[in-house]
Amino acid sequence: MENKILEILNNIVSNISVEIISQDEREKITVNVNKNSSVSFMVFKNILLKITFQKAKMFVEIRKLDCVNLDKLSKEFENVKYKENELYAKIYLDSIEDINKLDTEIKEIYKYLYSNEPTDNFGCCSRYIECSDSLKCTNPDKKFAKGCQYKGNLESGKIFYGKNKNI
Repeated sequence: MENKILEILNNIVSNISVEIISQDEREKITVNVNKNSSVSFMVFKNILLKITFQKAKMFVEIRKLDCVNLDKLSKEFENVKYKENELYAKIYLDSIEDINKLDTEIKEIYKYLYSNEPTDNFGCCSRYIECSDSLKCTNPDKKFAKGCQYKGNLESGKIFYGKNKNI
């Protein structure tokens, strides 16, 4: 199953120009199988898509950035659930092939992330030194700050960089 999902997602991403996503970045695209039988498609060490195929349900959770048109998704799919202030929209699918219907959204998310938020191994953005010096996440965009992996390190007192480095 994960190979089929990776194939579909790679086909979508391969149609984005190399100026937006470099070849090196394309090679980092992976699919991870989670403990709860879901499959995650990773970008920037944060979940871009979480695709769950279980006995009773099949759905996609997609990062809800400003570049994602939720009204369009609601027209395309029978069952889309989201709340205005939450990070993800949940889209129920009938088959794996339905992922192809998310072609535009996946491309727009990649374009948005690559043009607005450079990243590294610590999560959402490249502000880790500034965050370390401030002892908190300094990203003004709460959508990114909410999912930042380095923020978790800061909150637990693990500071890897800057004047407050303790590891």
